[in-house]
Amino acid sequence: MTTASGIGWYQVVPGAGGLQQGDILLGCPVIIPDPELKFPLPTLEIPAIKRIYDVIITSQSCDIENSKIDDVILCPHWDLEAAKEMAPGLASQTAVDEIGKGRRPRYMLLNSSAMEIAMGVRIVDLGKVLSLPKPFVAGFAITQPKRLRLISPYRESFAQKFGQFFSRIALPQDIDR
Repeated sequence: MTTASGIGWYQVVPGAGGLQQGDILLGCPVIIPDPELKFPLPTLEIPAIKRIYDVIITSQSCDIENSKIDDVILCPHWDLEAAKEMAPGLASQTAVDEIGKGRRPRYMLLNSSAMEIAMGVRIVDLGKVLSLPKPFVAGFAITQPKRLRLISPYRESFAQKFGQFFSRIALPQDIDR
């Protein structure tokens, strides 16, 4: 069931509350290679760009907690209205409805929150995968006094949609009709 306030989707956790899949980090700095970077790599300096993203942790909680990964996988998300401005293909209500129904597997909607941490409906871009060192993400999370965390079954739904996006199979020929 979807609630207008997001109370059924999230819990509020302290910034130092450990990292888990489904944690929402707002304003996270991310270093990405310059899009003009060419091979072979320069020997002295590698050009990079610092961007600020609202992100959701995509890595499995058990991998984070049991130190099975060095880097945390993140996906950016935007307020639905801002996303519509950034990507005109998302501007129509039809597009938003298709995302909600799972017909646009690259994207996922997150419910709004009217809890202590308020946010509007968000759109997650599952096709834009970011990776940061686990100590960096943990250090950033501590700077936020509180954050939202997806709760079950929404966390599992998020993980499933992420997995489905990357496990799609492109068939060479469609079904004859």
